[in-house]
Amino acid sequence: ESNVCISQRTYLCTGSHDFRREDFKLQVAPITVREGSWIAAASFIAPGIEIGSGAVVSAGSVVFESVAPKTFVRGNPATVVSEFRGQRSEVTKTEGGGQ
Repeated sequence: ESNVCISQRTYLCTGSHDFRREDFKLQVAPITVREGSWIAAASFIAPGIEIGSGAVVSAGSVVFESVAPKTFVRGNPATVVSEFRGQRSEVTKTEGGGQ
């Protein structure tokens, strides 16, 4: 979609293997990055993930679950730190959402 920023050294991984199977069957799933979102440098996005509209993924994050619209996530595994209300400058910190 438009107005998306995917920063340097970000890895969009659309394929993996099922380690529970002896043949390590290939599993593939698309990654969707919605309008107005930003994935900061050196992040890893797993197969089948959707980055919601207006969401921000902090640098170096490892995303194994889809990111809701207008949320800020960070870490390994990525967790929600805050949500944006209206404009990005209007941030609400999420309980337990980081330091």
